[in-house]
Formats: sequence, C-alpha cells, structure tokens
Amino acid sequence: MSIDRTTTTEKKILFLLLLVTTFIACSCACHTMQGAKLLHNGCKDLSYENRNPFELGQIELTEIDGIAKDKNGVPVPDVCIGLFSEIRKELLAVTQTDKNGSFKLSNIPNGRYRLVSQLEPFVAANAKIKINSRAKKKLLVLNLRLIGIDACSSFEVEK
Repeated sequence: MSIDRTTTTEKKILFLLLLVTTFIACSCACHTMQGAKLLHNGCKDLSYENRNPFELGQIELTEIDGIAKDKNGVPVPDVCIGLFSEIRKELLAVTQTDKNGSFKLSNIPNGRYRLVSQLEPFVAANAKIKINSRAKKKLLVLNLRLIGIDACSSFEVEK
C-alpha cells in the first residue's frame, strides 16, 4: 500500500497546470478544427483566423514574397494566402501558392496588416506584417503543420 503525500494545494496546482497546458496545446489546433472550412472557388472565400496561442512579433517586409513548406521542408501548393487590414480584419488581397509552394502579393501600400494562410488539413497561420518600402527585401517562409495537438503553423523570415 502506497501513501499519497501530495497535499490538497499541490493537487490543485497540478490540476491547474494540466488545464493550462491543455489549453495552450489546444488553442491553436483544436479551435482550428472546429472552425475549419474547405475553401471553394480558389481562395475568394478566405476568412480571417487567428488561432495563435501567442504573438510572435511583427515581420517587416518590402513586399509579400514567400514559399509554403510542410514540416519536412516539402513545398505545399494550393495554400490560400490572404492579406487583411490590421484593425478591421477586412480581406484586402488574396493569392494561392503555385505548384512549387511560392506566393507573392505586390504593390501593397506601406502599413500594418495581418497575413493569414488556410489549407486543409493544415493549421491556419496568422502573422503581423508591416510593409515598408525602405525595408530590406526578405523571403517569407510559411511553416505548415498538420492539425493536431500542440501544432501551429507560422510565418517567418527566411534565414
């Protein structure tokens, strides 16, 4: 017979940690599964999504030019990429990755935006973008992750 020496307070703390961990792990992927929809007619039905468990910071670019890859670095075609206004979350421009996973949105005025990607069965990505015509030209990489526990897709600047 073993004796459980864990106090009630310790048990409550462990339970709360379990809840918080579950929430953080699920906040990106689980909500995406509930709100996911297939996009028909290309990407014209793209909707704003933000399932990020935390903000990664703003990415400053001269234009939106990048490539979508899965966790193995394989380019992913047919990903919908939408540019939304930062404040009102209105869809301003949309494109779709080509057969090589490449995407580009040009002639975007300087300002702050949100960039969103969607393609089943991947988790949607959402990033804060600042377009600055004087910024250094950079290539974006969209890291796509399959929907699942503790899975988040993300945009980053190519290193």
